[in-house]
Amino acid sequence: MKCLIALILLVVAWPTFADCYATAYTQGAMNACAGAEAGGARERLEHTVTMLKQAYRDDEVFIKALMRSQLLFEKSLEADTYLKYPNRDPNAYGSVYPMCQNAYQTGLIEQRIAFLQQWLDGVEEGDVCSGSIKFTP
Repeated sequence: MKCLIALILLVVAWPTFADCYATAYTQGAMNACAGAEAGGARERLEHTVTMLKQAYRDDEVFIKALMRSQLLFEKSLEADTYLKYPNRDPNAYGSVYPMCQNAYQTGLIEQRIAFLQQWLDGVEEGDVCSGSIKFTP
């Protein structure tokens, strides 16, 4: 069910971004679309974390680990973006830089969401390496 909700969110959001790019005729408009897409990815990530906190609310150790993991993910996102675009001069990569940077970060955020989703989906009982991931009923 939770996987279905995440899929619905993605399907509902995707046409909006596709429509945005379809009508973006200037670089500024494409930059705005990429920014909106990155913002949407961040919102989906926040929603996923909120769902995890709710699903694991009785497991204080897990919640603490989740929050630490999220903090480190944000640092990694910033570091990876810096690695890809090390020159902080906004003109160094041209007018496409905001679009490219946002698209890159969106990809990393979507990977993070997929990674966290396994805690919401659960695993079959008997998976001896499941760690903190709950078993599916």
